[in-house]
Amino acid sequence: MLISEQIEDVWIGLDVDIIEGNLNRRKYEDRSGQAEKCVICLDELKCNDEASTLACGHDFHYECIKNWLM
Repeated sequence: MLISEQIEDVWIGLDVDIIEGNLNRRKYEDRSGQAEKCVICLDELKCNDEASTLACGHDFHYECIKNWLM
């Protein structure tokens, strides 16, 4: 029997209060001159989009990374 069959679906994510308390929210500014993409939704980040940057240095739409972490 596969382990996934034994434990069924397990959804482990962060609590929304923890995410919102630790994830910095800011207005995106294009500093590089090149269009950056949110690697979750693959849409371009546009000036003034609500964004967040993780320690890895990648920018994400705030709602995309929030939902992914949950």
